[in-house]
Parts: sequence; C-alpha cells; structure tokens
Amino acid sequence: MASSTTVLIWGYLRFQEAYRPEDMTTERPVYYVEPGRAGSDVAGETAAALAAGYMVFNDSDPAYAMQLLSSAEKIYQFAFSHRGKYSDVISDAAKFYSGYEDELTVAGVWLYRATGDVSYLNQAKAFPRNDWAWGYEWSSKELAANILLYEETGESSYYNNARNFFHRWSESGDLQYTPGGLVYRLRWGSLRYAANAAFAALVALDDGIVTRAEMAAGTVLDPFKQINYILGDNPNNMSYVVGFGDKYPTRPHHKASFCAPAPAPQCTFAEFHSSQRHHYLLYGAMVGGPDAGGGYDDNRMAYERSEVTCDYNAGLQSAVAGIVQMTMVNKK
Repeated sequence: MASSTTVLIWGYLRFQEAYRPEDMTTERPVYYVEPGRAGSDVAGETAAALAAGYMVFNDSDPAYAMQLLSSAEKIYQFAFSHRGKYSDVISDAAKFYSGYEDELTVAGVWLYRATGDVSYLNQAKAFPRNDWAWGYEWSSKELAANILLYEETGESSYYNNARNFFHRWSESGDLQYTPGGLVYRLRWGSLRYAANAAFAALVALDDGIVTRAEMAAGTVLDPFKQINYILGDNPNNMSYVVGFGDKYPTRPHHKASFCAPAPAPQCTFAEFHSSQRHHYLLYGAMVGGPDAGGGYDDNRMAYERSEVTCDYNAGLQSAVAGIVQMTMVNKK
C-alpha cells in the first residue's frame, strides 16, 4: 500500500504484436483506487481473497496469515467506506463491470469467518439481495453472496434466491441448452458460465440447497452433466480442455503457446492468424466452448470460442475438485 488511503494497485497489459511474452516491451501502466477514485468491487474481491488466504495458511504459517488478514481488513474498510465501481474511474475497465454490493457482501462474509467479528456479517447482510442473478462470473457474485449468507445464517431468503438460480439454469428452466446438454448463457466463453454454475451447484448440493434427485429430474442445474460435457461427453466427442482425452482443441487463442522460443524469429500476427499448429501444447486450458448449436471450430481467430483465460479454468477446476471430494467421501 502506498499509504493508509491508497489501498489497491492494479496493472494492465496492453495487447500488441504477437511477440513472445518474454520479448515484449509493451507499456504496462499501473492504476490504483483511493478516496475520490473508489473501487469497491475490485477492492472487495481482493479483501475476500486475502481473508480466505488467511484461513488457508493460519495453521501452517500464522505470521504470513496475519499479514493477509491485516491487509484484508484495511482493504475492506476502504472498499466499504469509499463506495464506487473501479470501472467508473479506470477507463480500460469500463463497460465490463457492474455493481459492487455483491463483492462487498462476499468480502464481509469471509472476514466474518476469518475474524469471528459479527459486524462484518451484519454489514454483509445489510446489502439488499436479489432473487435473480444473470450468471456467476467475474462481475456478478450475487449467487455466491446468497450461498455464503445462507451458510452463515440459515435464512430462507438466501436459500430461495440460490434455488431460483439453479432452477432457471436447469433443463426445465429459462436458459437455452445445446444439443448434448450444455447450458448456454452466452456465445463468448459459453463453458465459463456452465463451469462456474456447476461449481456453485456442487456447493449448493453440499449445503442442502438442492438435491441429487432434483438434478437427475432436470429441475435444477446438474453440475455432473455440465462437467462431463466439457470433458468429452458431447456430440462432438471431444474434450474442451487442451491435452485431456483423445480429441481436444489444438489451436487455442493464446500466443504464448503458439510462438516458438528463441532463437526462432519473432512470430507475427500474420502467422498467428494462420492455421499453423502451436509450438507448445497448452495442457489443462479450457477453451471458451461451442456455439449455441454445439459446433466448435478449432480456430485461433474464433476467439469467442477458442480463447483461454484464468476465469474459464477457475470454475472448471473448482467443480472437478468438488466432484473428486464427493467421490472420495462416498467411497469411505
């Protein structure tokens, strides 16, 4: 932290020619939020992550854990006291983010868990909760907020809000499904939304918000079907995770795995736009996914479907971890 009031540093990488990452000289401006330039959404999300990190490391490295918790509380206090979206003050983030109440709610619950200070929970409960959420992704944490608050309070309103989401995302709900059974929220990164919702559904299953019988009946989202679809149980008989299974994408929209290492010449956009194969196999990366009809073209330039990002893999890996954990528990 630069001071007691400047509490967040955020870096941004501008995309340029298709250079190898290790050779790039691209400008990397640093942005920050402070009083008068609020960013409750990104600060709240940061505070939540640090508070959760405290709980992870407290037993093995208590000194480090306390650094995480101290930072989490300071950042949360800034986010709570100086309200606003960071996309309103950082132009490069404009048009991609909406609201901050959900992030502050999530942060408040995690800080309550980390500290036992009920004031954090009360602050989280004070934000109005919606019974409808468009999705579960980088900007919208409404579903997580309802699940976390239900876990801590047991109140029926949070329970009902979460159930409403999983019903709307079910085969008998409001959203489109592709041939083969993928819930389809958006053409850009269709698997991202399915994987994130699948992870949340597994948490809801563990909490008793939904049941396996409801999943099997198609009245709530079935996370097992969604993850199986992603891993290869689909009409294309392909995994959408690079390197997994017998058939998978080989041309993800990812220049670091495409370009050959030095001393090879620098790759250019002309080459990147070609049908050439990648120099490296990007093991473990989940691509954006199929279109509404279930079609997938293994094409780097079809970035809405072939792009790979951290938030795509986050939901997938969390869901797979949940399924593995449930399997291990059931075997005992």
